[in-house]
Amino acid sequence: MPKRGVPLAILGVLFLNEAVDTFAQFCFKKTALAQGAPAIHSLGSAGAFLSGVFSSGYLGLGLAAVALVFVSWTVVLSKVDLSAAMPVTSVSYLLVALVALVFLHERIPVLEWAGILFIIAGVAIVSWESPEPKAPPP
Repeated sequence: MPKRGVPLAILGVLFLNEAVDTFAQFCFKKTALAQGAPAIHSLGSAGAFLSGVFSSGYLGLGLAAVALVFVSWTVVLSKVDLSAAMPVTSVSYLLVALVALVFLHERIPVLEWAGILFIIAGVAIVSWESPEPKAPPP
Protein backbone atom coordinates (compact mmCIF):
# COMPACT_ATOMS: atom_id res chain seq x y z
CA MET A 1 0.00 0.00 0.00
CA PRO A 2 1.50 3.40 -0.98
CA LYS A 3 2.36 5.90 1.73
CA ARG A 4 1.74 9.64 1.92
CA GLY A 5 5.31 10.72 2.74
CA VAL A 6 8.14 10.48 0.21
CA PRO A 7 11.22 8.64 1.52
CA LEU A 8 14.61 10.07 0.58
CA ALA A 9 15.43 7.20 -1.80
CA ILE A 10 12.15 7.68 -3.66
CA LEU A 11 12.76 11.42 -3.74
CA GLY A 12 16.08 10.71 -5.45
CA VAL A 13 14.35 8.47 -8.00
CA LEU A 14 11.79 11.21 -8.62
CA PHE A 15 14.48 13.82 -9.28
CA LEU A 16 16.33 11.41 -11.58
CA ASN A 17 13.01 10.69 -13.31
CA GLU A 18 12.51 14.41 -13.94
CA ALA A 19 16.04 14.72 -15.32
CA VAL A 20 15.37 11.86 -17.75
CA ASP A 21 12.02 13.41 -18.73
CA THR A 22 13.80 16.72 -19.37
CA PHE A 23 16.30 14.86 -21.58
CA ALA A 24 13.35 13.39 -23.51
CA GLN A 25 11.92 16.88 -24.10
CA PHE A 26 15.34 18.07 -25.26
CA CYS A 27 15.49 15.18 -27.74
CA PHE A 28 12.03 15.96 -29.09
CA LYS A 29 12.99 19.62 -29.53
CA LYS A 30 16.18 18.62 -31.40
CA THR A 31 14.06 16.37 -33.64
CA ALA A 32 11.72 19.27 -34.37
CA LEU A 33 14.61 21.69 -35.04
CA ALA A 34 16.18 19.27 -37.50
CA GLN A 35 12.96 19.22 -39.53
CA GLY A 36 12.39 22.95 -39.58
CA ALA A 37 8.94 24.45 -39.77
CA PRO A 38 6.84 21.97 -41.73
CA ALA A 39 5.08 23.20 -44.84
CA ILE A 40 2.61 20.36 -45.25
CA HIS A 41 0.45 21.04 -48.27
CA SER A 42 0.04 17.53 -49.61
CA LEU A 43 0.22 13.91 -48.60
CA GLY A 44 3.70 13.73 -50.12
CA SER A 45 5.04 16.63 -48.08
CA ALA A 46 3.47 15.16 -44.93
CA GLY A 47 5.18 11.85 -45.69
CA ALA A 48 8.52 13.57 -46.22
CA PHE A 49 8.16 15.40 -42.90
CA LEU A 50 7.23 12.22 -41.03
CA SER A 51 10.06 10.33 -42.70
CA GLY A 52 12.51 12.94 -41.43
CA VAL A 53 11.04 12.83 -37.94
CA PHE A 54 11.10 9.04 -37.69
CA SER A 55 14.65 8.80 -39.02
CA SER A 56 15.96 11.14 -36.33
CA GLY A 57 18.27 9.58 -33.79
CA TYR A 58 17.04 12.12 -31.26
CA LEU A 59 13.50 10.79 -31.61
CA GLY A 60 14.66 7.29 -30.69
CA LEU A 61 16.56 8.61 -27.67
CA GLY A 62 13.53 10.64 -26.58
CA LEU A 63 11.19 7.66 -26.86
CA ALA A 64 13.62 5.46 -24.90
CA ALA A 65 13.77 8.13 -22.20
CA VAL A 66 9.96 8.28 -22.04
CA ALA A 67 9.84 4.49 -21.64
CA LEU A 68 12.33 4.71 -18.78
CA VAL A 69 10.28 7.49 -17.16
CA PHE A 70 7.15 5.34 -17.43
CA VAL A 71 8.81 2.39 -15.70
CA SER A 72 10.39 4.44 -12.91
CA TRP A 73 7.18 6.44 -12.37
CA THR A 74 5.22 3.21 -12.02
CA VAL A 75 7.70 1.96 -9.43
CA VAL A 76 7.47 5.26 -7.53
CA LEU A 77 3.67 5.13 -7.51
CA SER A 78 3.80 1.59 -6.09
CA LYS A 79 5.67 3.03 -3.08
CA VAL A 80 4.04 6.43 -2.37
CA ASP A 81 0.73 8.21 -2.92
CA LEU A 82 0.23 10.01 -6.22
CA SER A 83 -0.65 13.17 -4.31
CA ALA A 84 2.76 13.02 -2.59
CA ALA A 85 4.82 12.12 -5.67
CA MET A 86 3.25 14.42 -8.24
CA PRO A 87 4.29 17.76 -6.72
CA VAL A 88 7.95 16.76 -7.01
CA THR A 89 7.54 16.73 -10.78
CA SER A 90 7.20 20.53 -10.74
CA VAL A 91 11.01 20.63 -10.70
CA SER A 92 10.75 19.87 -14.43
CA TYR A 93 9.70 23.50 -15.05
CA LEU A 94 13.10 24.58 -13.77
CA LEU A 95 15.06 21.78 -15.46
CA VAL A 96 13.48 22.35 -18.87
CA ALA A 97 14.13 26.09 -18.68
CA LEU A 98 17.78 25.50 -17.74
CA VAL A 99 18.28 22.98 -20.56
CA ALA A 100 16.59 25.32 -23.04
CA LEU A 101 18.83 28.17 -21.92
CA VAL A 102 22.14 26.28 -21.81
CA PHE A 103 21.85 23.73 -24.62
CA LEU A 104 19.29 25.23 -26.99
CA HIS A 105 20.33 28.87 -26.43
CA GLU A 106 16.74 29.92 -25.91
CA ARG A 107 16.06 33.27 -24.29
CA ILE A 108 14.02 32.90 -21.10
CA PRO A 109 12.32 36.18 -20.08
CA VAL A 110 12.61 37.34 -16.47
CA LEU A 111 8.84 37.04 -16.04
CA GLU A 112 9.02 33.38 -17.04
CA TRP A 113 11.78 32.75 -14.47
CA ALA A 114 9.62 34.44 -11.84
CA GLY A 115 6.67 32.25 -12.82
CA ILE A 116 8.79 29.12 -12.54
CA LEU A 117 9.95 30.13 -9.06
CA PHE A 118 6.37 30.89 -7.99
CA ILE A 119 5.21 27.48 -9.24
CA ILE A 120 7.95 25.68 -7.33
CA ALA A 121 7.34 27.76 -4.19
CA GLY A 122 3.59 27.14 -4.40
CA VAL A 123 4.06 23.40 -4.81
CA ALA A 124 6.49 23.37 -1.87
CA ILE A 125 3.94 25.15 0.31
CA VAL A 126 1.10 22.83 -0.73
CA SER A 127 3.28 19.75 -0.25
CA TRP A 128 4.61 20.75 3.15
CA GLU A 129 3.54 18.04 5.54
CA SER A 130 2.90 19.31 9.04
CA PRO A 131 3.40 16.86 11.88
CA GLU A 132 0.37 15.08 13.21
CA PRO A 133 -1.04 16.91 16.24
CA LYS A 134 -0.43 15.03 19.47
CA ALA A 135 -3.44 13.82 21.35
CA PRO A 136 -3.91 15.54 24.71
CA PRO A 137 -2.88 13.40 27.67
CA PRO A 138 -5.79 11.65 29.46
